[in-house]
Amino acid sequence: YEHEGRCIAHEEHDLVFSGIGDVVLDGGTPNGLLEKTCNLYGLPDKRYNATVLFNNVRNLVLENMQFRQSRWYGTYFIHCDTCRISGLDFDEWEDCCNRDGVDIRSGCHNFLVENITGTTGDDTVALNNLGNDGNDGRAVAGKDPDTLNMVIRNVKSDAGRWFTVRLLCQDRHLEQNFLLDTIMDVSSNENKKNVDATVMIGSHEYHYKIPAELGDLAHLTVRDVYSRSRHGVCFGGCSDDVDVSNVHGYSDAFSAVSVRKEAKIRDVRIRGVFFKRDHIRLRENAFAPSYEGI
Repeated sequence: YEHEGRCIAHEEHDLVFSGIGDVVLDGGTPNGLLEKTCNLYGLPDKRYNATVLFNNVRNLVLENMQFRQSRWYGTYFIHCDTCRISGLDFDEWEDCCNRDGVDIRSGCHNFLVENITGTTGDDTVALNNLGNDGNDGRAVAGKDPDTLNMVIRNVKSDAGRWFTVRLLCQDRHLEQNFLLDTIMDVSSNENKKNVDATVMIGSHEYHYKIPAELGDLAHLTVRDVYSRSRHGVCFGGCSDDVDVSNVHGYSDAFSAVSVRKEAKIRDVRIRGVFFKRDHIRLRENAFAPSYEGI
């Protein structure tokens, strides 16, 4: 956590954390540190509650572990390069704010995130590159703040009322060259109506000074999406050069693909949309550009 460690000269590298057998990382008893209480009453910043935090790391493997009732993010990455995150299972119910599973923030490049399962109290896999990075004062001097070259595949989870995979950038921090392959929302019958989207692309919210523009979030391939949530693939902000294919909407989903009224999209290709619900509403809802995606 020391400031002098946040420079290229002090980059950690070539680290492997591999679970053998039944490895569980448990958040234990809550300590009162929440997003609404951090930096108040003598409490530190919320990042101290992340179960694992990697900042300024190159050549990292994190694999084969279970995360249970984290106090905040389960895994947290800032300015990391060439990483494989594989075989993580989460049991993080939404009784504590922002229990993301895999949270990838500013300045991360060349990630493979695969075989992610379980239940999360917020986004299961979040790629959020915001202007306050990075993040929470964890910027690394001399490193590129953009998020580039990501493969996210085989994610099968219940994200509560949030997103299975979320892509978000603001303040001219770029997110480019992503492949999302086989993303599955498996929320329960009791919960499915609350899950917002299986794949959420962009947002008009959370900017600090400059909102995202067309070209910031760009060059995306999204394929094989299986959704029980309100929306399968949802465009919520600026996005450019997006290829979407093989999207399956099931059960009480409002739409397989939707575009929110705040979204600005360009050069988007959509093919292979399968909407498996009441045939009477198929024509109305299979692709729905509207206020709520309905």
